[in-house]
Amino acid sequence: MIWNNELLFLHVPKTGGMSVTDFLLDNLALPVHYTTDSKHRRKKRARFHEGRRHETLVEAEGYFNSMRNSSISDFEVVVAVMRNPYDLEVSRYHYLQKGNAVDKGLAQDLAVAGDFTQYLREAPFFGASPPRIDRYFTIMGSMPDNLRIIRYENLEQDFHRLVGPHLANKRARLPHMNKSARSDWRDYFDEEAEELCYQRHAWFFDKGYYTRFDPAGDEPDDEDERPLYNGATFPDIPEELLGGSALADGSLAARGARVYACLIDELGVEDLSPRRVLDVGCSAALGRDIIMRRRPLQAYLGLDEPGPVLDLLREAGTPEPIAYGSLSVGAGLASAAVPTSASTLVADRFDTVWIGRLLRVLAPADLIALLQLCRNHTTDDAVLVASIALKEPSEQGNAVFDHMIRLGITDELQRRLDVDDPFGPLPNGALLHSRAGLEALFDQGGWTIESISEPRKGLGHVGRARRRD
Repeated sequence: MIWNNELLFLHVPKTGGMSVTDFLLDNLALPVHYTTDSKHRRKKRARFHEGRRHETLVEAEGYFNSMRNSSISDFEVVVAVMRNPYDLEVSRYHYLQKGNAVDKGLAQDLAVAGDFTQYLREAPFFGASPPRIDRYFTIMGSMPDNLRIIRYENLEQDFHRLVGPHLANKRARLPHMNKSARSDWRDYFDEEAEELCYQRHAWFFDKGYYTRFDPAGDEPDDEDERPLYNGATFPDIPEELLGGSALADGSLAARGARVYACLIDELGVEDLSPRRVLDVGCSAALGRDIIMRRRPLQAYLGLDEPGPVLDLLREAGTPEPIAYGSLSVGAGLASAAVPTSASTLVADRFDTVWIGRLLRVLAPADLIALLQLCRNHTTDDAVLVASIALKEPSEQGNAVFDHMIRLGITDELQRRLDVDDPFGPLPNGALLHSRAGLEALFDQGGWTIESISEPRKGLGHVGRARRRD
């Protein structure tokens, strides 16, 4: 393991750890410490400590308790890399076939014999049979709050997002890892081998980190391999429940990624890790993106109208810092109901608000009520980012107008453009606002609009507002 004053890296076997180790020893902000056996001691800028190199969470906690009078909870972040168990087993199988003297033992003998199924049936994994890789991610069955998991399948991107802030050289980049020339891991698994792999790594599958592979059926798509966010799963949501408008601009995954990127741009931050996000009219896109891509943040509360989508989200069993609640807006009033398990999350208030398509369909009085509701649950310096529909200027290619023209609503569109009233209901139920009218509504709701961007793909114009004292 490797650490400095802020970050602890746990070296999970066969997850690219040697490349990451070399990089961290060279680039992690000083002072840097590492554990390994004396044979692998390196004359580097880091301080050597006798150890196993592959300490689990329990072993790391014991080391810091006894040797340094501290705890893993003292670190700002603990990082570990997780790898698809099927790919991991094939990778180690091929590595052991090289016959390196340092790896002598039963596992190497089985790999050299060339029977992959027999190898899965009998081979220990770093002394454990079955493998206990879950010990790198849990203590007494629970994940530490400061643990952040990097997926091997997305190693370079996730690594720099989580570890980058703790490097001495913020521009340093993890070297690209060349993939093995061996064939795809799916080629190694028949039904018996798959069952054996499942038995060896049941924790990862049963917890939902990865879906099981069906050798006789369709291949699993990477997008369907579901990592968790501190124990949260994301449910299957039938497209018919989402509605055509929710997917008109692409898949739910694509929309979630666009919303996340939009917030990053509007807030001027590298990621949302320090933010507490209130997602109003959430549907599923942003929450899915956070969970599936393991994007770290302090807290997330999604609010939406009661219905089957919200039921699925709430039944998924998402613990803090992720929760979902019901939203009611109408007759100039707005209210929200959240589960008691999220009461602490709400009490601490939010510093970031995202409102998607909801602003386009609310009557003025309801919009003001919603903005006031958001203001009542945000910090003094909170920022609100929203997808809006402006009625001006159409000649500059407003995406909303272009869409209306494509639908053949040109007569109604032109009539709306000639009306001074800032609220212009269109046949599809959307509301177009002039900038002046929108600023007036936000002002009554307790917010000051700071900027309105040009249309973004799938989101329309994006407004950024600051909470008013």
